[in-house]
Amino acid sequence: MTEIRKSGGEHLVRTDFNATGSKRVERFKRTMAALIDGLNRECNAEFASVRAMDCMEDAAMHGVKVLTSEYAAKEPEYKVKEDLLPHEQRVVEELAQLDERMEKLQLFMTTDIYAGLKLPDQVLLRNQLAFMQEYAHILRQRIMRF
Repeated sequence: MTEIRKSGGEHLVRTDFNATGSKRVERFKRTMAALIDGLNRECNAEFASVRAMDCMEDAAMHGVKVLTSEYAAKEPEYKVKEDLLPHEQRVVEELAQLDERMEKLQLFMTTDIYAGLKLPDQVLLRNQLAFMQEYAHILRQRIMRF
């Protein structure tokens, strides 16, 4: 039996493994593998490219996590009580600010300006959004416990 040789990007994002069987996850992994391979060809292992590759790999793995985990599910709704303690009110306000920033970033990511950014800069912004979403999820869980 002949073993199929995988590219570096395919190996890094484990394109042959998809626990969910989701076509969306499969497409995402293939896209990220192609981006990693393209970045690798363009940068030729310079120091800057090593950092960019690390960011790309992190983005790929985090994206798979988001698509296959509980974070892909709709966030539960929560009710804000009127009698919040000061530190609890700050958490609610922080979430509102974070939601607004995420919305603005997501809107920016649909613009021509974003499309014109270099790939490593786009990856960093996608990473930033993914971490903001995870942070918002944590804040929502905290608020539900008030």
